[in-house]
Amino acid sequence: MSEKLTPSTAADDPDLRRQAVQRLNARRAFVASAAMWIVINAFLVVIWSRSGGFFWPIFPLLFWGLAIFWQGMAAFGPRTTEDQIQREMRRASRGR
Repeated sequence: MSEKLTPSTAADDPDLRRQAVQRLNARRAFVASAAMWIVINAFLVVIWSRSGGFFWPIFPLLFWGLAIFWQGMAAFGPRTTEDQIQREMRRASRGR
């Protein structure tokens, strides 16, 4: 039987608190990284616009942008649930 989380039980669970702090820190780090990506890449585009030629800022825009995307997925994406863990444990035990 599953126990429902009330504000008092949620506040008393140190593991749940640790997970919440980790998620908040990951989200904060993502926002800081995304802001830095925007500022630095805007600066690189300004440098390119003054010098002309091949649009070389595309490389940091794409590759750093891909890293920011994955960081965002880790911070805001779906979490592994207890049901998924139990289902995978059952599959693993059947394979033995």
